[in-house]
Amino acid sequence: MSKLLTQVQQNVPVYIMSPMQRCGTNHLADILLLHSGFQLPNVLEEDFVFEHADLLYEYVERTYKRWRRLNWIDNPDECRRLFELHLGQGILLFLLDQIDDNKRLLLKTPDCKNIDKFFRFFPGAKLLLLMRDGRDVVESAVRKWPQRRDEYWMRQWANCSRRMLDFIEGSGLDSRGKAWELVRYEELVERPEAAIKGILEFLGVDELAFKWDELTHLPVRGSSSILDAHGRVSQEAVEKPKEFNPIGRWQHWSMWRKRKFKKIAGRELIDLGYEANGRW
Repeated sequence: MSKLLTQVQQNVPVYIMSPMQRCGTNHLADILLLHSGFQLPNVLEEDFVFEHADLLYEYVERTYKRWRRLNWIDNPDECRRLFELHLGQGILLFLLDQIDDNKRLLLKTPDCKNIDKFFRFFPGAKLLLLMRDGRDVVESAVRKWPQRRDEYWMRQWANCSRRMLDFIEGSGLDSRGKAWELVRYEELVERPEAAIKGILEFLGVDELAFKWDELTHLPVRGSSSILDAHGRVSQEAVEKPKEFNPIGRWQHWSMWRKRKFKKIAGRELIDLGYEANGRW
């Protein structure tokens, strides 16, 4: 256990978080794994360890309120801070035990629930917020899970994106560029070299250790445009087709479907900078 505690102190975890599935967390993780310093947990490659952090937060808060009523505790606020810190370290110990000693922990979750509590438990981590045009996310989700109506996915993207926007414009405002960065999926696809250099600089790693020559040969994994023998979206890594383009797939939508998206998620689309106004 002492070895793992030392790892926590020396390791600065990198956590990829996106509003929901189909935003490209696998793609960004695959890119970062081209750097020799990173490794995903062997068991929990997609961990969701923070999805229910509200329960952990409630536990801390209830315990803290109890401490405040105990007159022999001089500084309950400091106790609460350390309590959160050590609980977060416990989670990291669990995940660090799944990677090699000389690697940096890379985590990913396609869900941004409890993002407002992230740095309370992981104050030393680096957070990459991965965003993707909600119209393409909805198109991809409908292809992947056709049993759900597109209104469901539109609301999912709008609600989750609003949660991320609340963080960006609120509690995360002062720490952008230091503790977290916003990454756009579209930039990873259209301007990968510039986007990756910015990410590596933010993470404080040497870009010379990045396998740039392998970047163009990255396979496609889980794309909604690639189906298996049963006509379902394939989860297998396959060679990227020459005509592969995951951006703008929503453009075949009918006027009715566009209007529906505008009504449900148009505000978030504009606030995230994907459109200047509703006239698209």
